[in-house]
Amino acid sequence: MKKLPVTWCSNRTSWMNSYIFTNWLNEFDEIIEKQNRKILLFLDNAPAHSPDIKLKNITLKFFPSNTTARIQPLDQGAIKTFKANYRRQLVQHIIANANTAYSADDVAITALDAVFWIECAWKSVTETILRNTFKEAAFNNEDVVPKNTCFDELNSVLKHLTIGGDIMSATDFVSIDDDVPAFNEWDDGNEKILAIDGISNEDTGQDEGTIVEQPPSLSEAVEMVRRLHLLSTAQHPQLHSFVIQLQSKLIDIYLNLNVSKQRTIHDFFKHVQEGSICDI
Repeated sequence: MKKLPVTWCSNRTSWMNSYIFTNWLNEFDEIIEKQNRKILLFLDNAPAHSPDIKLKNITLKFFPSNTTARIQPLDQGAIKTFKANYRRQLVQHIIANANTAYSADDVAITALDAVFWIECAWKSVTETILRNTFKEAAFNNEDVVPKNTCFDELNSVLKHLTIGGDIMSATDFVSIDDDVPAFNEWDDGNEKILAIDGISNEDTGQDEGTIVEQPPSLSEAVEMVRRLHLLSTAQHPQLHSFVIQLQSKLIDIYLNLNVSKQRTIHDFFKHVQEGSICDI
């Protein structure tokens, strides 16, 4: 894979720190500048949030020390929506692999899986949800739009799994790591920071003996989707529109690839060397 849908940046301690945050903020500032916009960004007083950052198009405003999370917009639904959608994909992945797995170790989850789940989960945090977080934090007096159904969707898949013999609720599952620190109290040295464009062998966590499943060819994928079309038509019509969309996108890619390899008129004639043609 040549490009990830996220900026891949990691810290050996698994914490956010000022080095990573400052780099991200500078990149974000460049994006906002290219869009010819200026924004106001609210931050808490976490150690990673340095106040001494020079920015062109972003103004930083810090909440007072020891401020309750009640007035911080992201804590009013954005983070929980992201977590709920990420963990729904995680549970669906486990369920999808359960039929062929003999043990929990057989349900492999790669860093690349997590990256794609992160991308999808963030897309689920809509503009409406973000506006609601500011309303919930009393930034204005507008009525709050009804909350999204991400917790209901997570509950619907969690009921198919038991943890220690019990079914965990979506609320408990999303909040399970609320007390895990996301930053440290000191600044890591730069030598501990990794900022990479792809995923190295060290980062994947796979053993050398791990068998990597090969992806199907494009033509094989087209055939798979055709069979999904038969399934949706005959047994699960609620899937039909989604399968049609997938089929359409896949066919577009297939046709574009074939067009790029399209033969010219010269390919239909044999090359004849000069002087080898018989006189008439």
